[in-house]
Amino acid sequence: MSRKHATLIALLSALFVVGLTGGDIVRAAGSTSEVNPASATAKSDANLELKDDGLTVATRDFDFGSSVLGTKSVFNFADPIPDGDLPDGGYSADAKPDRLVTVTNRSTSGGWQLDAAISRFEVSDTKTLDDTTKPFDGITDLKMNSATVFKGGQVNTAETPNTFIPLTPVTETTEDRPEELYQDKPIVLEPPTDSDAMTPTQVAAAQKADPTKDVPLPVGQPATVWIAKPGTGFDAWSLLFKNTDSMQLDFPAANQKVGYFHAVIVWFISTPPDALNP
Repeated sequence: MSRKHATLIALLSALFVVGLTGGDIVRAAGSTSEVNPASATAKSDANLELKDDGLTVATRDFDFGSSVLGTKSVFNFADPIPDGDLPDGGYSADAKPDRLVTVTNRSTSGGWQLDAAISRFEVSDTKTLDDTTKPFDGITDLKMNSATVFKGGQVNTAETPNTFIPLTPVTETTEDRPEELYQDKPIVLEPPTDSDAMTPTQVAAAQKADPTKDVPLPVGQPATVWIAKPGTGFDAWSLLFKNTDSMQLDFPAANQKVGYFHAVIVWFISTPPDALNP
């Protein structure tokens, strides 16, 4: 099976229908003058439809806050994300956190793989990424160091669009949990090295100028972040980058300047042949 990638959404299609018998009514035989209700029977249909709701990925934003120029060369998140509002430390829809990535598998897929890549950075005089926005190549990479796994998360499928399932903590012994890949070393995302690569703002401008044209966002080499082997990873699972050092930006002091820096992390969900056919 060939590898299928989708940026933020990968939909598969299938339909299963289960039905039982017809809906006729049977009366017991009796005399012409009397029917015995105690011996009457009836049959009801029992129907179930199962829909393939796809393999999707949804994400929230990652904000590294504000820092003083030249004080450091590695930038963490400004604050940790506190425990949630549920008794077990999980998160309800009222307290859904940022720095979250959710994979939802409600498909026939027997496994999946989540990869990530990052675009070229850009710098602007304002947060709105206006006409002052320019490409910036002074940030070396983004590192993913750790994440907390939860059951549930931000679901955005065809059948359940824009739905938040409360996040429930899981443990190492949870049998059907996917396998995150941070244990031995960070996952490193490097921007594209091509000096002609368009930034997110440039891509948006080109797309706006010609809506009929598909302008892809250039990104660096993708890295695998999360894997669900066959028999694991069904329904919704999330990575929460909870700690201040869960992600880091490497930004050498010699390259720093005053401004607002921005890039786009692109998440790819796929069903690779080795996941489907171990």
